[in-house]
Amino acid sequence: MSKKFAGQVSLLVLINLFVKLVWVLGIERNIQLSVGFNDYGAYYTLLSFSLILSIISDPGLSNYLIRHLSQNGISSNTNSELLFLKIVLSLIYLGSTCGLGIALGYKHDYFQLLLVLALYQVAWQFLTYLRGFLKGLHLFNAEIFFSVLDKVLLFLLFIPLLIYDLDLSRSIFFFAYSQLIAVVISIIGCSIFLRIKRVSVFRIGKIRLNFSLLKEVWPFTLFAFLVLIYNKIDVVMLEQILGKEMGKEEAGVYAAANRLLDASNMICVLFTSLFFPTISKLISNNKKIDKIVSSSFGILISFTIVIALSSWFYRRDLMVLLYGSESNKYVSGIFAVLMLNSPLLALYHIYSSVLIANNNLKQLNIISALCVGINILLNLFLIPQYRAFGATISSVITLALVTFLYSIFYYRHFKVKFNLKSNVKVILLVTTLFIANNLLEKTNIHWGFSMTIFMIIGFSTSYFSRLMNVKRLFSFINQNQNNQ
Repeated sequence: MSKKFAGQVSLLVLINLFVKLVWVLGIERNIQLSVGFNDYGAYYTLLSFSLILSIISDPGLSNYLIRHLSQNGISSNTNSELLFLKIVLSLIYLGSTCGLGIALGYKHDYFQLLLVLALYQVAWQFLTYLRGFLKGLHLFNAEIFFSVLDKVLLFLLFIPLLIYDLDLSRSIFFFAYSQLIAVVISIIGCSIFLRIKRVSVFRIGKIRLNFSLLKEVWPFTLFAFLVLIYNKIDVVMLEQILGKEMGKEEAGVYAAANRLLDASNMICVLFTSLFFPTISKLISNNKKIDKIVSSSFGILISFTIVIALSSWFYRRDLMVLLYGSESNKYVSGIFAVLMLNSPLLALYHIYSSVLIANNNLKQLNIISALCVGINILLNLFLIPQYRAFGATISSVITLALVTFLYSIFYYRHFKVKFNLKSNVKVILLVTTLFIANNLLEKTNIHWGFSMTIFMIIGFSTSYFSRLMNVKRLFSFINQNQNNQ
């Protein structure tokens, strides 16, 4: 990997991270406050529902395209087959989503919103597909631009609406339509750019429906689908079990409490996007991976434990800061428990990346299918009694089980010894943070300063115990790249 290439990839990831963090914590949060928790809850439910099924419209075709372009360059026959297949699958997705939506009782405004969000998923998948040409042909500057164009357009539209509190900002339909239009504009812009670069995306004379392409991607498609189910089905089940009115309200609460978890998880996604190519190369060259996995574990677990415990101890203050009068003890409690998922997500990203790179998709799918069943059963039992808090408990239990099974399989399959030293350091970090919280509670300083001190103590403990050893990780990566 050249320094230029690595720099472009890193810049792409960092810009996406920055824009998405601003979007999640800034625009989305303000939109929820403007439209109300109920309307946003309906939007969040239908978005989750449409996202689960969206795997139909792109079952790994974008990744297949990137790999094909990287290995073979431009091929008009393959490109046309892929795009035509994508169009057919998108129509199947729209039909399936609308049909299942009707079966679940989505009518009138609910169905209209579902249709808009389904069209948004199709448009987003097409944009991702077109961006695959940019990635596959290493046009990374253009990829950086088109990866954030839709969000930038929405920033320019919604910031004035939210600042001046205009009526349009209180319409969830306006928000949904705006997202769709912004992505369509990005698609048009990306298509024009590819045309200028003389990249052949589709030729009518080359149309042929080739379902055999799906054979190469179906194991990963199944894995992605199962992961979407156990991550998103809880929101859909809230509405189905509790009824539309209470379901909307609880989904809105869940969305608000989940927002900081989504934001913190983006750091893990950023890390994984750089970790995965390295680990894949090491495995393909039959080199040991235990040191890089251990270093990655230390960095991500340190960061996420500090974030999770900060959220737990300062839950009420954080929720009041974000949602003001809309916050209460119920929202704060859900938020605090949901944030326990942060360290679990870190472990999930590490171990799933290793197992995917090693092509252990059969084992991943078996584990994921088991956890989908457990998640649904837990939701059926907990949601009627505890509402959104029940879905939260179900989410934490499911993710804990997933990461436990992934880690067990990793240690057994790669014959890696259990790293007692790292786990002792994790216990030391957690113990230190609990002691720090007890001491800080006895002071009268503002909660913001208190939390800042708390986090500094946490990161300092991780650094000096060498649990968070960034220098070791990157020197190891550079050493392996130089030997290739």
